[in-house]
Amino acid sequence: MDYTPGVDITWYKTFPYRPPYMILDSKYDFFGGYDHRRRAGLVHVADRHISPGKKLWTWGNSGFGYMWDRELTDSEDLT
Repeated sequence: MDYTPGVDITWYKTFPYRPPYMILDSKYDFFGGYDHRRRAGLVHVADRHISPGKKLWTWGNSGFGYMWDRELTDSEDLT
């Protein structure tokens, strides 16, 4: 994939495949993501002095990723 300067990797739509990101020596105690369409997100919090690395994983924005999304997501209403 082309992740050269000018490619905005902060948007999920940029990822047609499944790239993991490993971050070492994080400056912050958190990382997160936000789905603008659903108006929902997640935040992971961990003391960076105890857990200095972070990992972000996505199945990607393609047929392969959508297949895993269907397989790993409960479709029943749990409310």
